[in-house]
Amino acid sequence: MKKLSTLLLIGSCVVAFSANAADLPSRKQSAKAPDTTCGSSWSVSAREWYTTHKTDQYTSSYDLPLTGGSVSYTPDNCSGITYIFTSLYGTTGEKLNNLSSNWENKYRRWDSELTAQIPYVNNFAFNVGGRFVDFKQIEDNSQQHPGTISNITFDNKISLAELGLLYNASISNGISAFASLGYDIGYISGTTSGNELFPGNTTPSGGVQGFDAGAGLAYSFDKNWSSTLRYRYTALSRTSFSGGMNSVKIQGPELNVTYRF
Repeated sequence: MKKLSTLLLIGSCVVAFSANAADLPSRKQSAKAPDTTCGSSWSVSAREWYTTHKTDQYTSSYDLPLTGGSVSYTPDNCSGITYIFTSLYGTTGEKLNNLSSNWENKYRRWDSELTAQIPYVNNFAFNVGGRFVDFKQIEDNSQQHPGTISNITFDNKISLAELGLLYNASISNGISAFASLGYDIGYISGTTSGNELFPGNTTPSGGVQGFDAGAGLAYSFDKNWSSTLRYRYTALSRTSFSGGMNSVKIQGPELNVTYRF
């Protein structure tokens, strides 16, 4: 079995503020205290990521929609930092075993991450945090041979740390466009029976690296409701690159509906 542990990303930002001496109040004027009132906020989101998975082990890809949600919190400290926890889960069945067509390979994926979005300058922000992925392949022969016990071909866990950059720009009233790019690095651990998630590697555990990129549009219906639609692409490879660029690619459109308290 293979295991994937996911470390997510961590980041920081610096905000610069300067005052012009000409704008300072004179001695005859009473200095007005700046308004530093900042309120905390919570939001919840329903998410659906229509992913297509592809590994170099197979000639075909397979669909594995991931369903879940997010909870975000912006503290009452005027920093603008928002903390987001996301969890997605999906499962599918697909006959992909060309050597034994009577076996059905079922894939299950649980993907969770905790990130912080930290304002930088203008419309940019850092995205930092950690990510955990539990990815299993199960061979099921019960349709051809009732009573057959399923066999877990691999059970992987990946830990990733990511540092990314976000950009968001307003297009018109209520509509904005955004893009993100992050670098992932972490560790995969586990064992395997037969097939491997990264073909060409005989060692079940080791370092992994890759990237996560996306772009899309966001629309605010009112002060509480909003929605985003983006196309997201992620790829991971063994850091040693033994056996070639044996990467795992995950991509597809993602829909997010958010309610802000």
